[in-house]
Formats: sequence, structure tokens, C-alpha cells
Amino acid sequence: QVYAILVSHPPAPTDHLTPTPVSYTAGFYRIPVIGLTTRMSIYSDKSIHLSFLRTVPPYSHQALVWFEMMRIFGWNHVILIVSDDHEGRAAQKKLETLLEEKESKAEKVLHFEPGTKNVTALLTEAKGLEARVIILSAR
Repeated sequence: QVYAILVSHPPAPTDHLTPTPVSYTAGFYRIPVIGLTTRMSIYSDKSIHLSFLRTVPPYSHQALVWFEMMRIFGWNHVILIVSDDHEGRAAQKKLETLLEEKESKAEKVLHFEPGTKNVTALLTEAKGLEARVIILSAR
């Protein structure tokens, strides 16, 4: 009898060996999967990954730290620069949800393509905005 499956392979950006097939198969049989190193937000979606548990938080939880920094330092306007992929959008959504409760919002959200090495153009665009605090999230 199988009680749980542990997965610990941290996938590289070009690696196709993710815990996804294990999670799908184990979910079908209602076997819990415990991700020891998986931080991708997609595994938090319980409609897809029925019984995926993790020992590390998803990347999107970094938004809690950003929000707390904004509160502590009294920043009311920020510019958010995130990657235009699932992880970047998840972090953006999490921060926007937290800011709604504070009745605040990011002045501007700028996206860059995953793998981008130079964000100078985005920083130049941000320079013309009112906010002076820029949060850049890149993995």
C-alpha cells in the first residue's frame, strides 16, 4: 500500500522532469504527493493537483513580504516589474489582492518575457511615473 509519494527534483528552466505527471497520476488514485523543493505556484491549484502538499512556499508568497515592506516603510505607491509567466502573474495577483484590502494599488505593473537579461527599457518607462519604489521580481 502507498501512503504518500515524495518528489524532490527541482526542475531547471529547460528541464521537462517536473512533478506534474506524478501529481496527476497520484491524484487519480488519491495518493498525497509531497513536494520537497517545488515552489511553482501551479501546484497550489487544487482543481488540478488534488493532493499536492509542499514543504516550501510557492514563489507567489514573496508578495506577502513586499506587502509587509510597504506597510512598514509607509510606501503607498509602487511600480511592480514581474515576468510575464505563471509565477510572475501569480505574485502580481497576490500583491494586488493584499493591496485591495489596504485600499491601495500598484501605480503600474510592467511585464518582461521570461529569460530577459536586460530590463533597462522597463526601468526607463518606470522613471516617468510618480512612484519611486520599484519592486522587481525575477527568478
